[in-house]
Amino acid sequence: MEQITRKDFHAFCENFAHEFISSECMMKEFRKLTCGDAQEVKEHLENHLSLDLRDWLEEKGVELED
Repeated sequence: MEQITRKDFHAFCENFAHEFISSECMMKEFRKLTCGDAQEVKEHLENHLSLDLRDWLEEKGVELED
């Protein structure tokens, strides 16, 4: 069974959310976001990605290890 460390899992989710928000803030729809708003959206995205990715990995038989 394949494994991924929890540290790598959380780093991936955090980096993905950061990169996504950083690139999206350049789009006109998101330019009015304050830094605080962008941070809140990033955290929300990171949390949802973490939950969904964890479920997907479990379906694929990939375990999270410490």
